[in-house]
Amino acid sequence: VFVREMFVNYEILRLGYARAVEIPPDTACSVLFKETAQGAKNNSQGLWAFIDLDEPILTATEATAEP
Repeated sequence: VFVREMFVNYEILRLGYARAVEIPPDTACSVLFKETAQGAKNNSQGLWAFIDLDEPILTATEATAEP
């Protein structure tokens, strides 16, 4: 998506507020998006500043434990 001269998809990823997802056949920018998202994660930007969304917050055992 472009708004004037800004590539909105790229900016959202660059700022760390989205994950890169490849959905064929629309894959023309997939490498750019993956690299940009990884850069944001490496720099702890946006969502990555708070938690690592690749890691579960609770393990299965913790989530099902009796209080």
